[in-house]
Amino acid sequence: MKNVADSNNEEWMQEIWDWADKFNIEKDVIPRKPKKLIKLEVLEISYNDEISTIPESIGNLKSLVTFALEGSKLKKLPNSIGELSNLKQLVISSNDKLTELPKSIGNLKNLEELQLGGNGLKKLPDNIGQLSNLIYLTINGIVNPT
Repeated sequence: MKNVADSNNEEWMQEIWDWADKFNIEKDVIPRKPKKLIKLEVLEISYNDEISTIPESIGNLKSLVTFALEGSKLKKLPNSIGELSNLKQLVISSNDKLTELPKSIGNLKNLEELQLGGNGLKKLPDNIGQLSNLIYLTINGIVNPT
């Protein structure tokens, strides 16, 4: 993954912009200017049923405090989600194709709110207990496979 501090290197940014264009995500949601993208604190995408993936380069958005993706066809979260060190709120709900979370989710040390309702999750990663600042957790809808 490319270093965010190097704003001249737009390769990871271009990956995010291409993803945003592919899924018709507006410019006010994902800024198309490098400095604004680097400083992005809130990324909320609701009910875009075309979205099935999130690029690995999302982990470069180090300023993100809130990331919400609701009502999509997301199949998995990228491992780089664990790189979002300032993230306090993660809302990944109503994505019935999502069946598992990456282990890297346990790296989100500043996470205070995790909403996972209405997904196809079968279990949570063991390291979910490492989220020491977690205050609010919604996990309804997890199916026990046994």
